Amino acid sequence: MDSGDDQRSESEAKEIAGRKSVVKYVPLPEKQFVVRNSVLTDLFDDVPDIKTIRHIFVAILICLGLSTVAHDYFIKREVHFGVTLIFTGFGKFHIVLFCWMILMILNCLSFASFGFWAKTRINLLPKARIIKLWDITWLVTYIVFQICYFMLAKYFVNTFRFPPPSACTVLLEQIRFSMKLHSFIRTSAGPILWYKPHTESDLPLPNFSEYFYFLFAPTIIFRTNYPRTSCIRWKFIFCSTLEILGVIVCQSFIFHRIFIPAYEDFGRRRFTWDELIVSFLEHALPGLLIYVSDFYLILHSMQNIFAELLRFGDRLFHRDWWNCRTFTEFFRNWNVIVHDWLYTYIYKDIYEHVVRSKGVAKFTTFLVSAIVHEWAFTHMFGYFFPLVFIFFMLFVMMIMFIKIRDETVVNILFWIQLALGCGFLVSGYTLEFFARQNIPGDTDSLKDLLFPRWLTCVDCIH
Repeated sequence: MDSGDDQRSESEAKEIAGRKSVVKYVPLPEKQFVVRNSVLTDLFDDVPDIKTIRHIFVAILICLGLSTVAHDYFIKREVHFGVTLIFTGFGKFHIVLFCWMILMILNCLSFASFGFWAKTRINLLPKARIIKLWDITWLVTYIVFQICYFMLAKYFVNTFRFPPPSACTVLLEQIRFSMKLHSFIRTSAGPILWYKPHTESDLPLPNFSEYFYFLFAPTIIFRTNYPRTSCIRWKFIFCSTLEILGVIVCQSFIFHRIFIPAYEDFGRRRFTWDELIVSFLEHALPGLLIYVSDFYLILHSMQNIFAELLRFGDRLFHRDWWNCRTFTEFFRNWNVIVHDWLYTYIYKDIYEHVVRSKGVAKFTTFLVSAIVHEWAFTHMFGYFFPLVFIFFMLFVMMIMFIKIRDETVVNILFWIQLALGCGFLVSGYTLEFFARQNIPGDTDSLKDLLFPRWLTCVDCIH
């Protein structure tokens, strides 16, 4: 072999080594919309045993309602049928609707502002420096708007002193509007930034009807077109509406019969630690029932109603989270709507445009989700009480370090953790709610906001 062959072999070896050293980047997959039913809808239609389980839950809730009515009538000599607590919880709802209209109008004005930015930018295309300044100005304006949007919802809740369910409605709707606005801008800004007027005829700007449909569609991933169903099933809507009313009444029974009597005297009499521990553990099953019924209310009945009214085809609002073996699967499967947004606009954007690390992207995604959840809980109840974050992080860490191969055992442990977490969460917030009702405190102090009053009251627990 001559020297030329040696040089060629050496150069080929370097080329192969260079190819191996270069890791080909593959973009993360995008969300795809297809026509499909929700998981529970298919299970109810195709598996009679699952429908029977739903009937068992309905029977349990009816028995709980009868027990509550009997207890009120024979023990307290009064009957509320759970309606009083519902009216109290959703008090000032006409003001809630007014606040919702303001949030809605501001969101629509943001759509108009985006159109103004896009059309003006096209007229400035030859001037690169002015375009850059124009883009930065509107980016800062968008960030300031989102911050003010959150502060406006906080102002509404604090000013009008909404009860927790009404406050929850305002806060969650504001969060939903913010997520939808970000989805629209993040999706629509790219084609505007790459638009070339000399080669493209029309400005790729969505029209208002597409955006308005998106505001009510059961998704927070913006598209100009979604797969649609052929007709509206009014019987399905009627049945789903009855399910919503039934779940609200049953949850009212659970709070009225179980949680409120257990803690409403806190601050009026002294509780023992043994009494509180036993009470928290006893409320694991009622807390789990609240959680499961909330899931059914929000992620099945309500989303299906909006999907049916809008003929929205893709109804994968959740997956079979009840079969999960870890909390990672649980967070990914129980709320697909929010998970898709977090994956697309937090996880995917960080991984593709900030740092090529899935660990950093996952941590940031969980951090953003935790902050927004705690922000909503804090202003819904009027105090900072991060029990849900602490409790679930404790079990998440435990699952990460404890490896069990038996899927049955793991699923049982998952449900035990979920039941205990829900029981502690509902009991803890109910206890703190009555502690602040019955125990005077400095509501303007930072200490009173950050520390639970039932723990700082030395004369309440012995």
